[in-house]
Amino acid sequence: MRTAGKLLKACTLTDRSMRVHRSEEHSSKLCRDRFPFVNVQSNGFNGHLSKLCKEGVLEEAVEEMEHLDQRGSSLSRDNAYHLLTRCVAEMDMTTGRRVYSLMLSSGLDSIDVLGAYLIRLFASCKSLKEADHVFSRIANPSVYTWNAIISANVKLGQSDRAIELYQKMKSFGVNCNSYLIVTVLNACASTKDLTRGRLIHEQIVQTGLQSNVFVGNALIDMYSKCGSIDEARIVFDQLPNRDIVSWNTMLTGYSHNDGHGEKAVQFFRNMQQQGIKPDTITFCSILKACGSMTDTGLGREIHTYIRRCGLQSDLVVGNALIDMYVKCRSIEEARLVFDRLPRRDVVSWSTLISGYVQHELGLEALKLFNRMQQEGIKPDNGTFASVLKACGRMAAVGQGKQIHAQILQFGLHSDVLVGSALVDMYARCGSLTEAREVFDKLPNKNAVSWGAMMGGYAQLGNCTLARQCFEDMQKEGLKPDKVTFLNMLVACSHKGLIDQGRQYFKLMTENYGIEPTIEHYTCMVDLFGRAGCLDEAENMLKGMPMPPNIRGWGSLLTACKTYGDVTRGRRCFDEMVKLDPKAASAYILMSNIYVDASMGADAQRIEELRKSAGAWKKPGRAWTEVNNEVHGFIVDDKTHPQSDSIYAKLRQLSWRMKEEGYVPKVELVLKPLSIKDKEDALCGHVEKLAVAFGLVSTPSGTTLRASKNLRVCNDCHSATKIISKLEKREIIIRDAYRLHHFKDGACSCEDYY
Repeated sequence: MRTAGKLLKACTLTDRSMRVHRSEEHSSKLCRDRFPFVNVQSNGFNGHLSKLCKEGVLEEAVEEMEHLDQRGSSLSRDNAYHLLTRCVAEMDMTTGRRVYSLMLSSGLDSIDVLGAYLIRLFASCKSLKEADHVFSRIANPSVYTWNAIISANVKLGQSDRAIELYQKMKSFGVNCNSYLIVTVLNACASTKDLTRGRLIHEQIVQTGLQSNVFVGNALIDMYSKCGSIDEARIVFDQLPNRDIVSWNTMLTGYSHNDGHGEKAVQFFRNMQQQGIKPDTITFCSILKACGSMTDTGLGREIHTYIRRCGLQSDLVVGNALIDMYVKCRSIEEARLVFDRLPRRDVVSWSTLISGYVQHELGLEALKLFNRMQQEGIKPDNGTFASVLKACGRMAAVGQGKQIHAQILQFGLHSDVLVGSALVDMYARCGSLTEAREVFDKLPNKNAVSWGAMMGGYAQLGNCTLARQCFEDMQKEGLKPDKVTFLNMLVACSHKGLIDQGRQYFKLMTENYGIEPTIEHYTCMVDLFGRAGCLDEAENMLKGMPMPPNIRGWGSLLTACKTYGDVTRGRRCFDEMVKLDPKAASAYILMSNIYVDASMGADAQRIEELRKSAGAWKKPGRAWTEVNNEVHGFIVDDKTHPQSDSIYAKLRQLSWRMKEEGYVPKVELVLKPLSIKDKEDALCGHVEKLAVAFGLVSTPSGTTLRASKNLRVCNDCHSATKIISKLEKREIIIRDAYRLHHFKDGACSCEDYY
C-alpha cells in the first residue's frame, strides 16, 4: 500500500509538472507515459524543481530526480544547488547523501561551490569522513571550500588537522579571506598553539588584514586562550575600530586567565568610562573575575549595576550571578538569585547543586536535585557528577545507587565524566568492588577515570592496587599526569612508603617532565612527617621553589603532634598564623601538642590567642545513611528524633568498651570540666553519634557507613575499633583525609593516620 501511495504521489507531482511545463513537441508523449516523459535539461522543469526546493518540498523534489535519474537524465547544477541549500538548512544528511549520489552520476561532484555545501552538511551532522571524501574529489578548491573543510575539522575537534590543511592551502598559493583567517585562529586557540598563532599573525600583517575588526577580535581571543594575555592586549590597543565584541573578548581573556582578576576589573571600569554599554557577555565575564578573586563586595556592586540595566531576569546573567556567589562562599545569596529567576535551565540547577556540594551541604544538594527532577528539568552529566560527589562525601551509597539507576535510564553510564564520578562515589563510600565494576565497564577511560579508581585505592591505603592501576594505565597508552602522581604520593603517604614516594616524585620530574605543584610538595611533606622524618619534611617544605602554603605547614604541625615535637611544632604554628591569623586548625593542633607535653598553661594561652584572633573552629559534622535516607549530626546533637536511643546506646557501649580496655582520651577536652563531664563530651563527637544511630537503626550484621568533614579524632578511632568488635559490625568511616574500614577490632589504616 505504501509503495502504491508513493507511486501515486510521484504520478501526481509529475502530472502537475506536465500541466505547468508542457511543451508542444512533447505533449502527446507526456500523456502516454508517466515516467520517461520529462526532459530534465529543459528550463521549465528545472524551474519547477527549483520551486519545489524553495517551497521546502525537499522529499518530493529528490524523489522526482531519482525517478528521472533511473531513466538516464542528469541533475542540473542549479537544481543540485537548490537541493543542497535545503538539506543544509534542515540538516538533513539522509537526503543530502541521496543528492550527492545524483551528483556523482551527473558528474557534478567536482564543482567547487556544491562541494562546499556538502562539506558543511556532513560537518553539521558530525560526519567528518564524508566531508573529507567530498573535498578530495574537488580538483581546484576555492578559498570558500578550503574554509568549509577547515571549519569542519575545527568544529569536530580536529584542530591540529585544520591547521595542517591551512598550511597545505597556503602552499597551493590560495589567498586567504577574513573568514578563513578567523577559522584557523580558532583552531590555534582550541589547541593553545601559540607558536602557530604568532606565525599566522605575521601572515595577517603581510596581507593587511590586521585592521579588520573581525580578524582582530579572533587574534585577541587566540592570544587570550593561549595564555598570552599581554599580546592580546597589544592587539586590542592597536585595533583602529573596536566593537563590543572586541571589548568583551579582551575582558573575557582577563577573566579566564588566573591572576588577572584585578586587570579585568580595571578594564571593566575603563569600558564604563568609554561609554561602552555592557551586554550579557560583559557581565558574565566580570562576574567570573569577581568569583575568581572571591570579591563579594565587588560582586554585589556588579549585581546592583545589572539591576539598573534591567538584566537581573536574564537567564545567562542569572546563572553567572549564582556561580559568582557560590565562588565567593555566599551560598545564601546564590540561592536568592536562583529563587528569583523567572526561568531556570539545567545550568541554573547544576550550578547551585555544585555550590551546595562545595560548601559541604550535601543534604541540600540532594533535596535540590530531587526538586529539579520534579519540575521536569533533565539533569546533564555535570549535574550527575555534582550530586554523586555529594553522595560520596556523605557516604550515602544507597542514594548513590538510586542515582546510578537514573544514569542508566538516561543512557549516560558511558559518559566518561559521569562514569568517573560514579567510580569516585563508590570508592568514597568504601565500596571498592562496585567502584571497580563501574570502572571496568567504562568504554572510554581517560586520565580522570583512572585517577578516580587510583584515588579510591590510595584513600584506603592500598598502595599495591593503586600501583597496579598506575601500570595498567600506561599499558593502555595513557600518559600519567599531575593528578596521577598525586594519587600515587597519597597512597605512599598513607602506608608510610618513603622510598616508593621518593621514586614516584623523581619519576614524575625526570621521566615525564612534569613540574611538581605545591600539592605534590605538600604530599611529600606529609609522607615524611607521617613516617617521623621531621627533619626531611621541614627541609622539603623550606626548599620548595614556591612559598609554602598553610596546608604544608599544617601537615608538618600534625606530624609534630604525632611525634611530640614541641619546638618544631611552635615554628610551624607561627608560620601558619602568619599566613592566616584565623586558621583555627593551627591553634587546635598547637594546643593539643602542649596538652600532650603536659604544658597546660601554654595550651591555655594558645586557646586565648585563638579566641582573641576570632579563629573559630570549623564545626564538626557527620552523616550516615539508613534506609536510603541521609541523617546529619553536629557535636552534642540533641535535635535528632532518636537522640534518647542514640545516647543510651553510647552509654551502654562506654561501659562495655572499658571492660575491653578502652580508656577515654579526656585530655582532648580542653574545657575545665570533671572527668565524667569530659567523658560525656567525648560521647558527643559527631562520628560516635552517627555510628550509634546506625547501630540502633539497622539489623545486626549490617555494614555501617559514616562520613565526617574533619579528621577523625584519636578517641573516636580507638572507640570505633572496639565497637566493631563488640557489635560484630563492619564500620566504614570517611574523614577529610582518608577512608577507615573497621572490622573485628582493627582498622584498615593500621593506626597510621
